[in-house]
Amino acid sequence: IIFSMLASSMSFSLEVSRTSRVKPKQPSSLGRLELSSIDRAMPSCYVPLLLFYQTPLDPEVLEDSLARVLTLLPPLAGTIVDSGRFVECGDSGLELSLASSTASLMDFGTDFDLFSHDAFS
Repeated sequence: IIFSMLASSMSFSLEVSRTSRVKPKQPSSLGRLELSSIDRAMPSCYVPLLLFYQTPLDPEVLEDSLARVLTLLPPLAGTIVDSGRFVECGDSGLELSLASSTASLMDFGTDFDLFSHDAFS
């Protein structure tokens, strides 16, 4: 899949090279967990996570790492059920998409210069 975008007279392409469902390395025995009243009071929304890397990553290594993390945190690989009252730790996993672009973060402005902060030194 190739996307082309035009933003503020800047043209670039984005190629999604791989999309997969990553499941935990080991199945969870937690079953169904009841969400707290605070969790249930929060509005339901989809929260995608987008990470940027300067160099290409090995897709198998990235998928393996994510699978290991999901084994340690089974609710992240689960599904919200019963009108948002429970999370079913049924190991449904997460969708992972890998893409590359002809653009650089600096093409969108200097606000994206995360590497200048001390936390990344």
